[in-house]
Parts: sequence; C-alpha cells; structure tokens
Amino acid sequence: MLAFRQGFPGELAKAEQYVGRFDRRKGHAFSDAVLEFVYGILAPHPLAFPASSHPLLPGRPLRRAVFQRRYVLLYELRPDDVVAMVDFHHTGSDVSQRPLSPDEDE
Repeated sequence: MLAFRQGFPGELAKAEQYVGRFDRRKGHAFSDAVLEFVYGILAPHPLAFPASSHPLLPGRPLRRAVFQRRYVLLYELRPDDVVAMVDFHHTGSDVSQRPLSPDEDE
C-alpha cells in the first residue's frame, strides 16, 4: 500500500511546472515517469533503497531513492507495511530548513 504525505504532491507539482515551463507535455511526462517509478519500483520493492535521515526528522528511518540522477524521493516504511512518500526534491535544493510532515497522509 502507498500513502503520500503532506508536501510530496506539491513538490512534485512544482517540479512538473519547472520541467514543463516551455512545453507542458514534458512536464506531464516527467510527473508520469516519477509516479511510474513510485508505483512500479518503490512500492513493490521498498527495501531496495538505503535508509537515510533528515535533519528535521532525526531518528526517523527514511529511505532515499534517486530518480534520473537529479531528484530525491524520501519515503518511510510504516509498521503496517505502508510505503509513505514523505518528500520529493531536486538534488541541488537545500531542504535542511524545509519542514517535513511524516505523520499526515494526504
């Protein structure tokens, strides 16, 4: 099962707008590819990516997957086997000050 935490869809939408700033189709194709990665790779194989930590969520075992070498998807495995997508960002982004809400499903 898959859940999206508050913030993940908004960050994906921002990336879609950026990628599609000159051609909307490229932006839509990008979002589709990210979601295909989430549903096709992350959800069925959640242990395939290494555990990591976020400065604002110390002690929470988040996992970090890299998409197309430029984008990071943070997620956690809940005890009920739900894969909870926590954050999506560009590798060049400073996310150390951005709050994450791992306990609220959208």
